[in-house]
Amino acid sequence: MTEPLKVPAHVWKSKAKADLQDDLAGSLSKIKVPTLIVWGDQDEFGQRSEQETLLKTIQDSQLLIYKGHGHSPHWEAPERVAKDLVNFIENVVS
Repeated sequence: MTEPLKVPAHVWKSKAKADLQDDLAGSLSKIKVPTLIVWGDQDEFGQRSEQETLLKTIQDSQLLIYKGHGHSPHWEAPERVAKDLVNFIENVVS
């Protein structure tokens, strides 16, 4: 998890500012494939209400909540995320 530390703070600030200005809500309903939403319940950036909006707006989506994890479950629990992703894909394919 040290890779993000190599990026200067001003780059992260610029990215965050751009992210906050983007409104992709209108595009969500255009997603027409099964979608797995992975969210850590300790996430300080993405709120539960936002995950619920994703779930309601993206057709055929599923919310998987990682209790005790933050904004990056794929870094915090990579083996678990990989296993859950494989299970999700296997269920979609079968």
